[in-house]
Amino acid sequence: MSRVLVIDRGNASVKGALFEDGRIIDRWRVEGTAGETAAWAAESRPGGAAVSSVIGEWNESCGSVLRSEGIENVIFASHDSPWPFTLDIENPETIGPDRLCAAAAIVCGGVSDAVIVDVGTAVTIDILIGGTFAGGAIMPGLEMMLMSLSKGTSALPHIRSEEGTYPVPPGRDTASAIRAGVLGAYRGGVEKLVDLSIERFEDLPPVFLTGGDAGLLTDALSPAPRHYPDLVLQGLKCLYDRQFE
Repeated sequence: MSRVLVIDRGNASVKGALFEDGRIIDRWRVEGTAGETAAWAAESRPGGAAVSSVIGEWNESCGSVLRSEGIENVIFASHDSPWPFTLDIENPETIGPDRLCAAAAIVCGGVSDAVIVDVGTAVTIDILIGGTFAGGAIMPGLEMMLMSLSKGTSALPHIRSEEGTYPVPPGRDTASAIRAGVLGAYRGGVEKLVDLSIERFEDLPPVFLTGGDAGLLTDALSPAPRHYPDLVLQGLKCLYDRQFE
């Protein structure tokens, strides 16, 4: 029995999953303290761990707590990790490891050409061409768009993304007008960036969709996206296997 703990540290929270013999048997989400990570690692008793973090300084504390639980085989995703693809980008040391993990999951699944959309605090649209990670685009996520309106104006309120529905224009009050406008910009922006990314390919590539706000985009993209909520976590497991197995 082989157990591997994978941890994805985003801007807002930490997501984790426990793999046993190649499949996810448990999931976990916390705010992100090292103590919470240690508690879950102790409970799951993995043989090894793979970590992706967009907050670099968090890696040190995470590594310490994992090693304190007796986990010796630990890999932290970075630009020079043993990815199943090549990198064709400038300044690879600056790229978010979550973007590379999502691409790794796709390549390990046997796909070498793809557009990858990850929608969270920020939205990333990346492309794989012939097994090469060629970069992509980054735009604000839905909550960040909503927050920018209230911070950049004197009268507009902060409407949180989970509050209420997103109507089509015209909004009949300020809150609904904000929701309609922001969702339109969000969906339209992602759709346009996906279309521009597809133009880089000779043949129509598959579009992969992941992230917490994916449900707002499934009907906005063409071709219809393949929705994989665990893309980053699966990529971490792929990376661990390439490093230790």
